[in-house]
Amino acid sequence: MKKEALMELGLTEELAEKTAAALGEELKGFVPKSRFDEVLEERNGLRAAGSEAEKRLAELEAAAGERETLLGRVEELQSELARKDELHAAEKRSAALESAIRLALTDAHDAALAASLVDRDGLDLDEQGNVTGLSEQLDALRAAKPFLFRRAAPGFAVGMPPARSGAMGSGAGPTMRDTIARHFETQRG
Repeated sequence: MKKEALMELGLTEELAEKTAAALGEELKGFVPKSRFDEVLEERNGLRAAGSEAEKRLAELEAAAGERETLLGRVEELQSELARKDELHAAEKRSAALESAIRLALTDAHDAALAASLVDRDGLDLDEQGNVTGLSEQLDALRAAKPFLFRRAAPGFAVGMPPARSGAMGSGAGPTMRDTIARHFETQRG
């Protein structure tokens, strides 16, 4: 309180001065109410900001955990995709080899049996889909096991009908009788 306010309360000037001085000494350690309110408001704001920061930190920690989980899942999916790609490439290679083998064995009595004797590990498939090593294996198989394959009559390819001759044909090529005779001659000899 100020000296004037104390004098209005009925104190003498001397007593009002002493009282004001004593109050001033006693209130030196105190903070004015306006300053106290400012500090209190600032503290409350910092507490709210700290609380918000703690919430955000918890969210980030959870997200970091989720991130690690997601990264692990991504790695799992990538390895699974790589395995499936390898499997697909192997299946594609196998299908291409089987197709090439079947097409090359048109002269076999039993194409499945002859195909089972082909060593697929010895075959290579290039990027254009060409099979290397197959003709060598089939030549060796034809030499080693000729009974698996049909023999072509001289002048004819296996699986191709003979050319017609005589009245019905064009006259180019042997007659049916000549073809049959040649066949039986090759069987005897």
